[in-house]
Amino acid sequence: MGARKKNKTVEIDERGRITLPKELRKDVGSFAIESLKDGSLHLVPQKKVTLAEAEVLESLKKSVSDFNKGLTKKVPPDWID
Repeated sequence: MGARKKNKTVEIDERGRITLPKELRKDVGSFAIESLKDGSLHLVPQKKVTLAEAEVLESLKKSVSDFNKGLTKKVPPDWID
């Protein structure tokens, strides 16, 4: 995990919302919220991708997994630059 910065307290409004400081929202489309066993929340920055981009990422993950398992026998020469 990166270096921790000074904590900042935010208030919950009447509709249950909080506003994150601008510097924490910079270049972030959304956050996933992970609830930890100790009761704290972990905000994970998210970026939106198209369905086509998501399919490419999943294909890459599978390719890396297959390679790590020794299932990749030959890589086409035109894939290597």
